[in-house]
Amino acid sequence: MSKLNYNFIRIFISIVEHKNMARAAEQLDMLPGSVSYAVAQLRKHYNDPLFVRNKSGIEPTALAQQIYHLFKEAEINIEHGFNCLTNQKGNINIIVNAPQAAELFIMKKLIDLDYFSDSTMLIFPTFISSPHLRLQQLRSYKIDLDIGPALQDDIFINKIKLKKADYVLVTNKNNKLIFNEKTTLQNTPTPYDHIFSINWLNSVTMAEHNYLTQIGKSIAPEKPLIYRTESYLNIIILLSITNLTYVIPQYIYDFLLEFMPIKSMPFPHMAKDKYSIYAHFHRNNKKEESIRSIIDAFKPFDK
Repeated sequence: MSKLNYNFIRIFISIVEHKNMARAAEQLDMLPGSVSYAVAQLRKHYNDPLFVRNKSGIEPTALAQQIYHLFKEAEINIEHGFNCLTNQKGNINIIVNAPQAAELFIMKKLIDLDYFSDSTMLIFPTFISSPHLRLQQLRSYKIDLDIGPALQDDIFINKIKLKKADYVLVTNKNNKLIFNEKTTLQNTPTPYDHIFSINWLNSVTMAEHNYLTQIGKSIAPEKPLIYRTESYLNIIILLSITNLTYVIPQYIYDFLLEFMPIKSMPFPHMAKDKYSIYAHFHRNNKKEESIRSIIDAFKPFDK
């Protein structure tokens, strides 16, 4: 077999999943002889029996199992290419999973870079923080681009580091609190009176929230939970109009500093790689060029 017959892919997949050639033929609405012919050609090509009989039907060999995963991925990509979010005019919808502050940062940079045209639309649904769900949505193409803490390694998902774990403590610039390099958790508890008394639900991972809460309790255990919100942006606005003190990523602070009256001091307690910011996207996503253009918006401003 010098040239692959693409019908063999779906035949092979169906046999593995049904563990029965007759059921595979029925599911594909094909003659059993056509299925047998496909198997014979594949066995000849791979020089392997591919399937062996047992009491429950047929089982794929070790090589067949490897081939199945490759063929299955190809089938998913073919379906994705057929059903991708592109209309007859060629418009492209890029679905992005990102925290609200990152969304604001991305949109500002892309507008400045003249990224948008009549054929491109960015969609930011409600942010999903669960690592499991983030990875699941990337694998199924429900999300084109994911921005957040690193996900576990996956052979089908590209992972690019955007920002190192660099966080700062932020407050209104008119706050009488003195921020300087000598300010520490030990010698100045006052700045932390209101820190972590806000719990934003979907803007950070659960691990990050638990870490923040743990630090907050050790600093100001008498402070109650005063505010519960899913809006990271409301917290950002409160930083500029109240004496609230809060921790945000350095790159977000640098961005907000352009138009908000805030000041900061270093906060090294979150300088851990698990809090670094990464971009994730499926390696076979047909919108990769548009996705990489979004990722490039981070580069000139990287710290």
